[in-house]
Amino acid sequence: MAELAPSLSGEFVSIALVRHLLELTARQGQPTAPVLAAAGVTPEQISDDDGWLEVERGTAMVHAVLRLSGDPQFYLKMSQLSFISGFGIVGYLLETSSTLKDAILSLMRYERLLSTVAFSYLEHRPGEVSWSMECCTTDAVVVRHMEEFHIGVRYLFMRMVKERRSNIVSAVHFRHPAPPDAGQLAAYGSIFNCPVLFDQPASALILKPPALAFPLHQMAPGLKESLETHADRKLAEMMAAASGSLLSQARAQLRNLLQCGQASRERLAECLGVSGRHLARQLQAAGSGYSELLDELRLDSARKLLPESARTIDEIGRLLNFSDGQTFSRWFRQMTGQAPSDFRQEQG
Repeated sequence: MAELAPSLSGEFVSIALVRHLLELTARQGQPTAPVLAAAGVTPEQISDDDGWLEVERGTAMVHAVLRLSGDPQFYLKMSQLSFISGFGIVGYLLETSSTLKDAILSLMRYERLLSTVAFSYLEHRPGEVSWSMECCTTDAVVVRHMEEFHIGVRYLFMRMVKERRSNIVSAVHFRHPAPPDAGQLAAYGSIFNCPVLFDQPASALILKPPALAFPLHQMAPGLKESLETHADRKLAEMMAAASGSLLSQARAQLRNLLQCGQASRERLAECLGVSGRHLARQLQAAGSGYSELLDELRLDSARKLLPESARTIDEIGRLLNFSDGQTFSRWFRQMTGQAPSDFRQEQG
């Protein structure tokens, strides 16, 4: 029987996505039985496509694949073997979208059906649009490989657009540094037929602004509405099946958003699939509010970062979405009665 995450205060990944990744792993030449054994996952635990697997077990599987394959670019290369229908109902929604923008917005709306630790967003800047994704876990290795995989899949998805990819994607960005090995660096060029830049603020496809309006080669366009109805029902079931309250769900999602630098009332409501007004009412009924929740998570992170991190006070403040170190220091003093520097010295 598949495991259901006990609550959204824990992070999880859908078994449908896990099974897709395992299928691609086998296609890439790596047997999956040793991967499951190394990660401590049984076939029974991934037998139900409607179930969920704790993200810690998914993380163990990623490490097992990298260790057993011996290929540090396994997931980057594997992205080019992917197929949209492998992402279940989310993939079908992309295939039935009318334009690239419609597809991206569908992904942003329903990606929680795949995982609670990956987020997409669009940023409009002068002369370009950034279609970004971030994997928000504490495991840097998993973040790197999952972001490479998903950016590779998104680039592959551009084949669905009725336009040459050179007129759609102007560059690919990755948050991680460039590999020092020339052969590994060349692999990016063989996949992405455009400039690839590293050490960027976000992992993203940089699109040319007109690209959002480009039509897609739609598969069964008349199914879009019924698929959305089904996806909305699955979202509601997912929220109901998780035993945690909306407060615990909001806390888990906001922690992820804070790690990604995307914390806001609007983004939190969007991730939870509710309106901002409904979120405010439910948090109030639970005796909390957005500001209180944000302060709680910021304070918890600050107390961990100050004694354990080599970052400066200003860097920690910006990491926690404060405008500068002084603003962070004033807030920390109000919350604890201590300056951050005094707390660091006391705990050091």
